[in-house]
Amino acid sequence: MAQFGRFQIQKSVTRDLGNLNSLHDFSSTLLENSPNIPSLLTELIPLDVEYMNTSTWEHDDKVMRVALPSDKSYSDRGDNFDARESSKTHLFKIPSFGIQTHIRPQDALRSRVPGTKDTLDSMDRLVANDIRDIRRSFALLQEKCLAHLITTGTSYVPNGSAPVTDFYTEYAGTSAASRPTVNFVLSDATKYPAEVGEDARALINENLLDGQTVSGYVALCGRNFFKERIHHPKEEQARVDRTDMWGQDPLLKRLANFSKQYRMYVGADDIVYVQYDAKIGGVDLINTNEAYIMPAGVEGMFARRFAPAETMSYVNTVALPEYAWRSDNEHTGTHIMYESNFGDYLLSPLTIIKATKS
Repeated sequence: MAQFGRFQIQKSVTRDLGNLNSLHDFSSTLLENSPNIPSLLTELIPLDVEYMNTSTWEHDDKVMRVALPSDKSYSDRGDNFDARESSKTHLFKIPSFGIQTHIRPQDALRSRVPGTKDTLDSMDRLVANDIRDIRRSFALLQEKCLAHLITTGTSYVPNGSAPVTDFYTEYAGTSAASRPTVNFVLSDATKYPAEVGEDARALINENLLDGQTVSGYVALCGRNFFKERIHHPKEEQARVDRTDMWGQDPLLKRLANFSKQYRMYVGADDIVYVQYDAKIGGVDLINTNEAYIMPAGVEGMFARRFAPAETMSYVNTVALPEYAWRSDNEHTGTHIMYESNFGDYLLSPLTIIKATKS
């Protein structure tokens, strides 16, 4: 008998499709308890990924200028336009993230495999579990890096392995603290939230780069922001006023599942509001009272650069997404070292609009 949440499980089995008289025991699978790994940002945001052979990313940002022609007499040739394109070189040191684990013989001593009656643990199973957990940790790190980039406008480098960059300062000449912001007055029943959403869309469109096009708009919302946004009196009244001839509400289709884990609402401003209430260590990745509105389908907004490991085998070679080393010793056990060297960069910072509520 085992405890799973508030349920007691004695044995869990499933039928074999090839032999209906045969049953498979999967009790041990149900008994595994692992933390949730949010992955919405990783799946939602298109990244320009490049694998480099150095730990420094250098690129040029080219600026081109245009001018409106003015009227002239037929005998004149027009105003002189001598502005030339300019470029600025950006240098980014790519941070390195690593984790290691040590499995000792005593870790398996007299240890029973969960879900079994008398099967003793093995070093191979412990090593495989540690590798699985390490890979899950790096998946969590990538989601954290993107959330940090969106909400703060800076790169995520907690321990200073590379300089922290404020991309609003780097590319837009302003700081992330003074970036474009819109405020939804959700406590006022006379203020229509869609008007603020339209303002946010206009700000995004004004700051698109030459050649960038938008396929939609997404707002990543904290829990309270999303709740008050969808329950604003004008939004709820619209559901009543716009009921069709069959007595059904067409706006109900606007409130649905973005994915099975996150709620979605398509506002009258045609922005997809997503309730992104993921947490890491009990801390919200997006503040519960804020939202971040960004365009969808825009190329060149986000970049991820991988650097090679600086070891005898890999230095100055083309980078790999992850590196792992394993060292076995008959007496001291197995030592696993894992690292990934990548940096996430926000190349069009002014196209992300911070939204607050009051």
